[in-house]
Amino acid sequence: MGQAGLIRRSTVLWTLAIVLLLMPVNLPVKLTSFGAHPLNANAQDASGQPWWNDWARDTNGNHIDDELELVLGTAAPSERISVLVDYDHRPTRADLSGLKDLGAQVVYKCEYIDTVVVRIEAQRVYDLPSLSDVVMAEADLKTERTLDSAEKAVGVDVIHGNWSYTGDGVVIGIVDTGIDSKHVGLDDLDDINTTYDPKVIAFYDAKNHPDVLDGTYPPYDDDGHGSHVSGIASGTGQGSENYKYVGVAPGSQLVGIKVLGPSDNSESDAIHGLEWARDNKAAYRIRILSLSFGAMVSVGATNDGTSTISRLCDSLVEDGFVVVVAAGNSGPKRRTIAPPGDAKEVITVGNVYDDKSLNPSSSRGPVGSYSSNYIKPDVCAPGTDIYSVMANTASNYTSMTGTSMSTPFVSGVVALMLQIDPSMSPPQIKETLTSMAGGEKYTPFEGTPNNDYGFGVIRPLDIVTNMTNGKKPPTVHVNDLNPLVNGVVRLTGTASSESGPIVSVEVEDGDGVWQPATGTENWQFDWDTTDFMNGQAELRFRAYDGNLFGVVTRKFLTVNNVIVNMSLPDNAQFSGNSTVRGTTWGLVITKVEAKVDDGQWKPADDTSPKKDWSSWEFSFTTADLKAGKHTVKARSYDGFTYTESKVYDFSVAGQTTKPLIKTPGFDGSLVLLVLAVAFVIKGSRRRNKD
Repeated sequence: MGQAGLIRRSTVLWTLAIVLLLMPVNLPVKLTSFGAHPLNANAQDASGQPWWNDWARDTNGNHIDDELELVLGTAAPSERISVLVDYDHRPTRADLSGLKDLGAQVVYKCEYIDTVVVRIEAQRVYDLPSLSDVVMAEADLKTERTLDSAEKAVGVDVIHGNWSYTGDGVVIGIVDTGIDSKHVGLDDLDDINTTYDPKVIAFYDAKNHPDVLDGTYPPYDDDGHGSHVSGIASGTGQGSENYKYVGVAPGSQLVGIKVLGPSDNSESDAIHGLEWARDNKAAYRIRILSLSFGAMVSVGATNDGTSTISRLCDSLVEDGFVVVVAAGNSGPKRRTIAPPGDAKEVITVGNVYDDKSLNPSSSRGPVGSYSSNYIKPDVCAPGTDIYSVMANTASNYTSMTGTSMSTPFVSGVVALMLQIDPSMSPPQIKETLTSMAGGEKYTPFEGTPNNDYGFGVIRPLDIVTNMTNGKKPPTVHVNDLNPLVNGVVRLTGTASSESGPIVSVEVEDGDGVWQPATGTENWQFDWDTTDFMNGQAELRFRAYDGNLFGVVTRKFLTVNNVIVNMSLPDNAQFSGNSTVRGTTWGLVITKVEAKVDDGQWKPADDTSPKKDWSSWEFSFTTADLKAGKHTVKARSYDGFTYTESKVYDFSVAGQTTKPLIKTPGFDGSLVLLVLAVAFVIKGSRRRNKD
């Protein structure tokens, strides 16, 4: 064979080799979907098989959801029903055309799962599995609003019921779009209109009114997001049936920090609001900052916790705040956690369904550069279809989904922890949450922690059980007393604990300082009401058994320190019919009385325009009084006790004696006649005796 032939043969052999390499080989292949949500059509079950091969709701294996077949059993053939059509790949235009060929109306093409929502005649539903690559037809089940089920999923309802912990005494800063403090779920703590116990104790508007720095700007929410967040963390649930949508820590109070609005939001507003929180931490006793927002970064940007807002959040943790931040809703892609969720010391929260499977939109880690990175989020919490306060309505509730909802859920759990042990530091809180997290759905090829779930789904029931050793907290009973109080009031009561003797009982009267009572199982506390303005006052009582602080007992009392004055000048002189006038000052006054010297108390007249006894007068006569010095004083009555004025002096002029009988023209004549007759009779008797 010549050289040319060898070249041709070599060329043929190389060509055959290349063809063989490019030919498909019949080898078993395991398909995976990188970063896919567990409900994605390509997801596998624990055995490595596609989920639709042995789905529990397809017992006959016909690729029609059993729940859907129940619907079909009652639907008319031409009735259009809503159906979820699942594919084994991302649906294409050709797939959508196939649905339309069956007469289906495409309602929505899902973004994160391989599903299309359609409306289709009932008689055509059984034709759906015959379409290319359709793997299941699911019923579009009616949903239940799910804040109550989310709490049950992680045991918060048991904490409320068995321990009665509600986050009482803990203040959460909601850094968001504002708070609708007029909604019945956010207007107060006890849902009793006669008590003054506001849920929102301060409000700062960094976005629109940054110059009002004293926290007194009227709370509002022009977007609704912040009110929804607030209801999840702290709402009382009033307005929902049987308080179904109560928040995680309904006993906590809120400070609203508005940094967001419907549009034109900036990182600088958020920084401004966070710095205000730092300046006012002590004034409002803020322990937790809940941040359900993130900075919008460009695609591919690397977040490593060193941006200004992230460093600020880490410094807030060092200052004693527990900072809870949303991971974001840019999943299922990796490296989608934006500032300040990338801050190292904060608690970054992802979003799971009630069954603890990860929502596909929940942002994923890692955070940092490709050569040096760390895991985020830290934990996950329920955040899907969470029902909470609907802003700018009196009592309505609505459903939202996202890590924005998961974040206040964790903030509420932190409030429960701080009620149990107020001494816990932010690092201790984070360590407890992460070390006791778990229970997430199986994530292939990942250990714990991982960049999907972090350390796992929070377990508040396990945390509370561990912190309390399973024991109920001590309780305090306050003995009844008149609701109107003044001066120094002695409060008494009892305390008990199933864990042993009571170590101490403490009282807090609104200044944030717990003061010790005298005694333990039987205690007393002298409360000086003169330091308070008249009106309703809230006192809080707790006991400590050496292990746990008790659930706080509240007592609402009305301070009514009354002042009674009289407008009587020095050295005043009266004669005949006379009138004295005066004023009173107090919250509740039912009557004013006055008396002269040691006489009887007699009613005064209310001369005030509002008939509130702020001005009064008392009339009397001096006819029965001797000339000289006399006294007059007044007293007011609040329905329970009397408050007396000081004693005022006056004199009666122009009277030297008191006439026995007042007869015109006989000034003393009758008296003289009687004396003369007596003298004559006495003299006659003496003469007869002689």
